[in-house]
Amino acid sequence: MSIVFSFITSGKYDKVSELFHSDPNSTTCKDEQDNLALHHLAYRNQQALVKFLISHGNDVTAVNQNGETAFHLACQSGSAYTVHILLNSITSPNECLSCRDNMGRTPVHHAAYSGNPEMLHYLYLNWGVDLNDRDIRSWNTLHICAALAHHRSILYLLRGEKVPLLSQTAQGDTALHLVLQKQSLLTVWYMVVTSGEIAHIPDQNGQTPLDILRKDERKSVRNFTPLIEAVIIKRTFATRPWHIWLLYFLGPIISYDLALISIYYIPYPYGYLFGFCTFLAGWLYFLSPHRLPHPTGWESPGSMGLLVLGATHVGFSYLILIAPYFYPYLFNTISLVSIFLFSIWLFFTARGGAQVVKFGSENRENQRQKYTEKFPLHDEPSSYAKSLQFCHVCELLQCPRSKHCKLCDTCVLEFDHHCAWLNCCIGSGNHHRFFILMHFMSFTVLQYMASVIAYWIDNCETSNLLSLFLCASYYHRILLVLFICSGVCMVFLANAVFLQWVYVSQMGTFYFRPISGFRLGYLTRFRNIILFLTDYQDWVQRREINQFRIL
Repeated sequence: MSIVFSFITSGKYDKVSELFHSDPNSTTCKDEQDNLALHHLAYRNQQALVKFLISHGNDVTAVNQNGETAFHLACQSGSAYTVHILLNSITSPNECLSCRDNMGRTPVHHAAYSGNPEMLHYLYLNWGVDLNDRDIRSWNTLHICAALAHHRSILYLLRGEKVPLLSQTAQGDTALHLVLQKQSLLTVWYMVVTSGEIAHIPDQNGQTPLDILRKDERKSVRNFTPLIEAVIIKRTFATRPWHIWLLYFLGPIISYDLALISIYYIPYPYGYLFGFCTFLAGWLYFLSPHRLPHPTGWESPGSMGLLVLGATHVGFSYLILIAPYFYPYLFNTISLVSIFLFSIWLFFTARGGAQVVKFGSENRENQRQKYTEKFPLHDEPSSYAKSLQFCHVCELLQCPRSKHCKLCDTCVLEFDHHCAWLNCCIGSGNHHRFFILMHFMSFTVLQYMASVIAYWIDNCETSNLLSLFLCASYYHRILLVLFICSGVCMVFLANAVFLQWVYVSQMGTFYFRPISGFRLGYLTRFRNIILFLTDYQDWVQRREINQFRIL
């Protein structure tokens, strides 16, 4: 009967099915390690053949020479669907969940070997297994994941304190000792930030994780160790005092104002040179904080500083220098101010309008129902259920077209992208407002640039840009600088607006490519845009469910 196992190991499952139907005795044959065909097929996640063997009387609780059942191996492979089939095929699933192999490991320990946090969550949520259960060596699931550097599973186990971080093995090793052997610095950082005490716990040789880090001669570890010590000793994190974040916010504005003052007061060409250097220094200063967290909630206050910079300087230059020369002045001013105020309303309504699902927001019964739909015992799961994917941070099955945002630390429904300027995710609830905001911003910048050109034609002695740059009055030079900056912004705005039109018109987003395999006509695209702006929910429902993630 070794031919059965040769077919299985070579992946010829159609041959295996034919052999099972032609020779029923082949379903109970064993290999040299006393593994049944059920063991091999459960490990390889062959649900159809597993169902066939169970229906023909195969014993799910049968063990091999290592004391492992088919359930152990299915958990080790990370196949929640096969595990679901096996557990629902026996009358006493709790006995199967508590069954131990020769090393004292239960199926949940084997699930930790898979590195699949969804497998752990399925057992914890649906069957209430103890994730802190110990084997003969006093290892729990956290120790196993740490020894294999399964970062996602470690994050899942530590969130909500499902497993104590300070627990030790029989040799005195903590999870941090085991992670250091795999040189996973990101996981080390997360553990130390979670609890600084873990770095001071010695193993049976008397070595603490901090001692091991200090003895490591690798350059990356030498640069990393002072950060760990700062967290442990001073309890400092990646935060800044409020006045530092105020400087980050004012940095671009101050640098740009200094550049304009130098252009206005310092003679040519030294004023332009000094202004360019000042503005470049401000930009480098703006890029320095990157995406550090801070108390106000903005990911980088420099981005808000640039928005305020653009709105104030362009607005005041238009109202003070340009608008008085146009007739009627009152109409032009009121139209510009109205558009500006409407854009501000769109900005703040779009900033916090995305629908999110946070950690712990879904009750256990709803989550179990989703798993029942995803892993049906008899019928094929629906396309909706197939598209449900597990988020190990929020510990839930995401709805179709949802994604977890690391910056917002939430799962966002109908995720499109995370906007650095709004500092929020664009998705269901604020996508249409963001779409309108982008078009109004583009229209406002275009109106400003057109007004500047018309002003130059009517009020300047020369229409040559080079002559205007060299010889014009101070006010005209300032307008020229603002005009160039607006042109640069318009390039980025036009690119963003164009991409939004393309994706929305094809009922897609940045995160998911357009589903349709053919190019839509312009009339159909225009109808999709109108539907998106007028009835967003209907626009969502008309789209097919894309089962494949792009990012």
